[in-house]
Amino acid sequence: MNYMGSRRKAAPVIVPIINKYIILNKITKIYDCCCGGAYITDKFFCDDITAIDLSPSLISLHQQAQSDFSKIPLEGSREYWDKAYSEWKKYVKKSNYQLQMPLYEIGAIEWYSSQARGGFPRGYAKSTEKRDYFKEGRKAHYEQSLSPKYKKIKFVCDDYKNIDIPHDALIYIDPPFFTRSSFNASVNVKDAGGASHKVHHLAYDDKFDRSLEYYIENMTVR
Repeated sequence: MNYMGSRRKAAPVIVPIINKYIILNKITKIYDCCCGGAYITDKFFCDDITAIDLSPSLISLHQQAQSDFSKIPLEGSREYWDKAYSEWKKYVKKSNYQLQMPLYEIGAIEWYSSQARGGFPRGYAKSTEKRDYFKEGRKAHYEQSLSPKYKKIKFVCDDYKNIDIPHDALIYIDPPFFTRSSFNASVNVKDAGGASHKVHHLAYDDKFDRSLEYYIENMTVR
């Protein structure tokens, strides 16, 4: 799935290193502790993979993609975004709130149609004549869902620190993504007069001023 801080760029380098380790050490269980879009997760040489993330909507979307992708909406309008976001805010505030739409539908618009695939806080990514962000995200996720390895992944919504991970399992946690970019978030705040203003702030800085080879060497040492 296309996702914020996508692992796509680093995958060609990271995946062979991990798979070599899996083979040499006869790893039979893997725990991806911050799975996100699971772009790397389904490429590991292992049939027993648990993918963990804190986002209920994201995990629900993955689980729905595994069971029946056809139920995921075909289009993502602004009206759909507003309705889903409204439901999401109620769900977050009240643990016993009964959602008026399936959680995976909320996940679809949140993760396919948000700016930089970063979820509701990033804002709605308005489509243009040349690009439909929802359809792009849905298409990429659909293609991923066809993978037999993806279908076998056990997706869990939790903090990985709460998971009882076997001592002989391989634990994967994302390194920095080497995007050489700064990622901003925006929030709406009201001034003393009640007027609403959008304030932008730095959410994550992923700048690294040396080569990809040096980056991989640096992460290997860590």
